[in-house]
Amino acid sequence: MLRLNNFSDEITLISYCLMPNHFHLFIKQANPQSINKFMQSFTTRYTAYFNRKYKRVGSLFQATYKAVLVTREEQFLYLSKYIHKQALALQGLTLLDHPSSYSEYLGLRTTEWIHPEEILSYFSKTNHNLSYKSFVENERDDYETIKNVLIEN
Repeated sequence: MLRLNNFSDEITLISYCLMPNHFHLFIKQANPQSINKFMQSFTTRYTAYFNRKYKRVGSLFQATYKAVLVTREEQFLYLSKYIHKQALALQGLTLLDHPSSYSEYLGLRTTEWIHPEEILSYFSKTNHNLSYKSFVENERDDYETIKNVLIEN
């Protein structure tokens, strides 16, 4: 029964950020339907947990999740940056204060089910100016630049 609900062979979590009213997941799928199956299982389970905990019934999520197919290397890199920068949208918090995978990317924490290796392979471990941290915290990129890279028209 446990095997039916384990998606470790079907998806790889690249990065995430939990926000007060939504979340961002960067997931790489092994099969064309892996993300759909995972998201259905995840949202169903979380809704059941939340409803039990707070003694409520009904839907928890407003709509179906949104997904973007990553087709270019540039999108691949900027998606992780976009997700990690979402923490900055919350006033008074730093990137490290907010629940996200950013600590894994900086080597401050290791979580076996988060896989930053592929993204980090593009960046220097010794030159700060070419590091992932510098890439994410660089203020030269504006929202429109990132949005144009991530969202296909």
